[in-house]
Amino acid sequence: MRFFATLLGSVDITAEMVLPEGTDYGRLVGEITEGTSATAESLLITHAFASGQDWAPPRESADPTRLAPIETSPAAHIDLTDSEAKVLGMLMHDGRTGLGALASAISKSENTAARIIDQLHRSGVLDFRILVEPVHYGFTTEFFLWLEVEPRFLMETASTLAEHPATKYLTATTGRSNLAGQFIVRDRAELFRFSTQVLASMPGIRTADICVQTAVHKRVWTTLENGRYATDGQPLDPLEYLQPCP
Repeated sequence: MRFFATLLGSVDITAEMVLPEGTDYGRLVGEITEGTSATAESLLITHAFASGQDWAPPRESADPTRLAPIETSPAAHIDLTDSEAKVLGMLMHDGRTGLGALASAISKSENTAARIIDQLHRSGVLDFRILVEPVHYGFTTEFFLWLEVEPRFLMETASTLAEHPATKYLTATTGRSNLAGQFIVRDRAELFRFSTQVLASMPGIRTADICVQTAVHKRVWTTLENGRYATDGQPLDPLEYLQPCP
């Protein structure tokens, strides 16, 4: 599970899961909801326009900034060596993992581990971000938005919305909604302006469902405990965990 949060609105809980190939998804959802009265709706992410780790607090203006360009086409496929995959997976678990631990895991020297990190960074596979909860920068309202957009306007609306400073995460999906995202504003008055001005200016939007986020329990693979990020209890190597099921 990469992200997990509780919400206020038509949806109570939202989660993003990255599953190994061959996972019995229906059985997994049944196990999660077993013994509860919960109902689940599943959306398949087909394209990511904006990624949460590329959202950054204000720098030279009052608005947040993006640390990477908006993606309008699929990323190129990159084949990783076993050593590269292991280093990347361990850094996904904890970006503070030292060279000694990385070198030991791949049975090579620390210099080799450092070269692998540099290669992954230069190829665009690896980048480092400092995770800080937006509330510490005065952004007190996070919300999720599910949009039904006419197909002929989907790319235009998605590209425009992805560039908006309030947009943290935006994806194309299957299901009743074909565009879904997470957004951050300073307060609920700004949320009202977003819904009545920003969304109103977008072409082809048929329906919009907004749910305010009340708590985040996991963000970017990392569990939050009492407002602090923790790595205990998570797979030491998410990439290894995501290998196809036998």
